[in-house]
Amino acid sequence: MLTNIAKLVATQAHSGQVRKYTNEPYVNHPLRVAEWLSKFNVGELIEAGAICHDVIEDTGVGYNALELTVGTPVADLVLEVTNLEFPEGTSRVTKFWNNVVKLVRASHQAQTLKCGDVVDNCKDIYDLDPSRAPRYIAEKFILVRLFTRAQGDVRAATINLLSSVYSQMSDGHRIYCLDFIQQLERECPDELLIHLHNN
Repeated sequence: MLTNIAKLVATQAHSGQVRKYTNEPYVNHPLRVAEWLSKFNVGELIEAGAICHDVIEDTGVGYNALELTVGTPVADLVLEVTNLEFPEGTSRVTKFWNNVVKLVRASHQAQTLKCGDVVDNCKDIYDLDPSRAPRYIAEKFILVRLFTRAQGDVRAATINLLSSVYSQMSDGHRIYCLDFIQQLERECPDELLIHLHNN
């Protein structure tokens, strides 16, 4: 079964890595993403991709090695959700919008997978880091709003989760979150504006 192979690959690739804030084994994160997505019957390709989604970005395993172990479709999917590399000194804004553009152009499988990643990264961010959460939630809200190809029920559940986290914030943090959303809307590249206003 493809997901079993993916679990072996991800477990080995992320060996020794831990999650920020919780210090739990890092591999728990992609496994949770895949488990959450499985509730929506997304299929084995997306589940296997979810399990391996941080392998290229965060470990020493490259595309070729991943392709050899889990196959071309999964490796291609992982590559779609892997952040771009930038020269040192590149601004956060430039990185953010270039990665957003990449994901907006991505396949429905990649956008669906990314929704699962957003859910697991955001579900307890306000409890773990309330000062960072408003900006982080704003960025993820704009990202998911721009998705036009993600599986509908997965996208809707992701937006509901982000709204739930927002509702838990203090008044001050909610105001900051809304202000930052408005800032992102002003910064939005022209090619994405149609998606932002039509979703």
